[in-house]
Amino acid sequence: MTEALQAYAAFGLNPTDFNRDMQNYTAHGYVLLRGDFLAMGKPVDLSSARAPRDQWHVADPDAWYIHFFIGKERLSNALSLLPFYLPSICFERFTRGGRLRIYKLKELAKKLGL
Repeated sequence: MTEALQAYAAFGLNPTDFNRDMQNYTAHGYVLLRGDFLAMGKPVDLSSARAPRDQWHVADPDAWYIHFFIGKERLSNALSLLPFYLPSICFERFTRGGRLRIYKLKELAKKLGL
């Protein structure tokens, strides 16, 4: 958790933001936590007018939105732990302009050797 808090601090966020996100994703999304990584995500609808980060309890999701991922574990191993299949996966990178990146899950899995 220390590494996660440090990552939040590096982006100008504080422990309160991390705690809030953990509570929201634990209660309304998914938290994947192992000794080597932490991921927070949720199912979203990419055709919605609302940004994925603002969507909760979507009736007909078509993508996983990864809000936060940190750790030494490869993304491919984390993807294998998703609780159910959705055709796409998306995320925003704070370090690269923050735009939403969307990938077809099958294509990404193939690139990652899954």
